[in-house]
Amino acid sequence: LFSRKSMFRWQVGTKSWTDHPFVAARIHQIVSFKGQMLAMDSLMKLNTISLAPRLGMPEVPLVWGEDMTAGLLKKSWLVVCGDMLLKVDLSIHDLKFCFQAYRLDLSVKPTKWAKMKKLGNWALFLCLDRRSSTFSCLNSERWGGKSNCIYVPSRSKVSDEPWIEVELGQLMSRRSHPISYILGRK
Repeated sequence: LFSRKSMFRWQVGTKSWTDHPFVAARIHQIVSFKGQMLAMDSLMKLNTISLAPRLGMPEVPLVWGEDMTAGLLKKSWLVVCGDMLLKVDLSIHDLKFCFQAYRLDLSVKPTKWAKMKKLGNWALFLCLDRRSSTFSCLNSERWGGKSNCIYVPSRSKVSDEPWIEVELGQLMSRRSHPISYILGRK
């Protein structure tokens, strides 16, 4: 169980909860990946959630690529995509913004985020509400979607479309694109 300030565990056979306060940052998102629970905090650090033998959340040592700092980072999401863990960033560049994706590369030490130019046959689904899970879809053409795209729920009152479709890396206008509400504009 997670609150804004702590992680709690109740173990069968015990009479109380074990409390593990967060030291620095709030947890933004938790995903299950390759048998582990991983959490991204508000400082964009990746942590492994350990329940046994002790409750804890050690940080995953990561190298951030130089290409990850371009533009002003606005939002980030973790998305499990088959056997990959992706970090999807929405960043602002001048008067435009775009989605970028980075794959967790576990084959090198230290682990690093590797920039992806294409998602291949994958489509990703993101939501601003952190209580909603992110997910991925392989071969989205089968249901009429597009690969290499990111889908975000629409807030349009004039369109019946439930999703806004954005291609990975596509620059979008901050003023006119329907997804601008992510940036705090109504």
